[in-house]
Amino acid sequence: MARKHTKEQAALALGEAEPVQDLIKVERNLNSLGFFIPAKKGKPTREERMRVRTIHYPAREVQGRIMRQSATIIPSPEHGLPTTADRDKYMALMKIVTDAKARVGDVQNPVAFTTYDLLKHLGHNTGGKNYEEVNQFLERMTATTIKSENAVYFHKTRLYQRDIFHVFDRVVLVGQEMPDGSVAQCNYVFLSQWQLENINTNYLLRMDFNAYVGLKKDIGKALFGHLHVWFYASRCRPVERRYSELCEVLDIRRWKHLSKIRQILAPSLEELQKIRYLLDWDIVHTADGDDYKLVITPGERIIAVLRPRVNGGFTSGNECIDPEMAGVLAEMVKRGIREPDARRLLLDIPREQCVPDQIEWFDELLRRMRSSIQNPPGFLYTMIRDGWPAPADFITSRKRALQREIQERKIADPESVAEAQRALRKMQVEEQYRRYREEETDRYIAERLAGDGLQRRLAVIKKDILARNPDLYPNARDGWGVCPALDHHATQALREEVASQLGLLTFDEFASRNQPSLF
Repeated sequence: MARKHTKEQAALALGEAEPVQDLIKVERNLNSLGFFIPAKKGKPTREERMRVRTIHYPAREVQGRIMRQSATIIPSPEHGLPTTADRDKYMALMKIVTDAKARVGDVQNPVAFTTYDLLKHLGHNTGGKNYEEVNQFLERMTATTIKSENAVYFHKTRLYQRDIFHVFDRVVLVGQEMPDGSVAQCNYVFLSQWQLENINTNYLLRMDFNAYVGLKKDIGKALFGHLHVWFYASRCRPVERRYSELCEVLDIRRWKHLSKIRQILAPSLEELQKIRYLLDWDIVHTADGDDYKLVITPGERIIAVLRPRVNGGFTSGNECIDPEMAGVLAEMVKRGIREPDARRLLLDIPREQCVPDQIEWFDELLRRMRSSIQNPPGFLYTMIRDGWPAPADFITSRKRALQREIQERKIADPESVAEAQRALRKMQVEEQYRRYREEETDRYIAERLAGDGLQRRLAVIKKDILARNPDLYPNARDGWGVCPALDHHATQALREEVASQLGLLTFDEFASRNQPSLF
């Protein structure tokens, strides 16, 4: 068994100051693909620079369908595959993007930054060699190609894609000519459209940049991002990963003997313990005896990142307590969604999405449509995955409870009413915003898609829905009459498609115009 407590952990237990969090948000696909490889000592050979890497991932079940996944990373012969040093710089760039998104909202191309700022975020000196390495990083990221076989998730279309693409579409270095003919005064990165869309739709992982910068080992840095996905999905319970799969994703040699495996992995795992991302780890035989597995237990620092709303710490089973998320998960499972699918879905959606309201609206639709919803768990899963909002005029239990609380406080403690009234006003602004989006969307559809044009467009959408979700509406798929549930699904998809093209106000913009005192 690995050592459970380091000297640094003991010192912290005696009152050392808590490490300062610097939370950044990183696009999830690139973190999970195994895009970066450990750095090799010495200058890479021509064969190493030209090596094409294909990673096969465990098949995953998506709404009852088994999906095979793989990704091929294709380098340019001049630059080779992206390494840990490139991962460092990409993390620093994501800090710059995170800060920009917090200031201005949606990120737009190009992303501007200076080499000086990027190096300072990493704690590197600003010598000429480091400047040149940043240029090489930008060129390598632009030249590397990814071929996805259902491995990359496009959050806007809600699909795992089979596609070929780049991470950066273009880079303009300081001193080079910009598209408008001017000379660049700093570096400009044109993020690929898929990555830009995922960033702006919040398909992101929260990470502690300060914790990452504290790591020195290649394997530890490679594991860092995966830990966020694994421990969130497990609700901060211990996680097991097969050693063979780990070697493929991390691009490390697979050893046969346990002593050698420990020798290779222990320095990085102990480093993750040192920064309190791991509490404990071990390497043991799998049940079938054909492989080894890594068993890891989350440390308190990563839990603080994954569960910012935690109250009460741990249970005896080391399960992170989050009553709100646990309650939502239980309601989803109660309605037939498999628990692993529900957990992954809650990880994928924006944190501000109000799933309890969606579940209540689903219950109402189920009451209205009855047998038309032939696969209720799949229908609810789609509602949450695609972010269908409850209509603005639908009264949720949240609103009823808040109204009741205000009435009760007026009688028992009039001075405490203000906070509840402010919460109710915010909820009313949310309803007004949904109504604004509904009205603008309805106006466009009435003006541009009236009559046969609307029915033709809905027919195309229904065909696409049935192709992508063959088990969701089996009667409609087989041509057995009308299906109100499919009609509703198609209408929601059309409305979302139209709304995304209208340039509507964001919620924050709408709220600041209508209720500035709330924000």
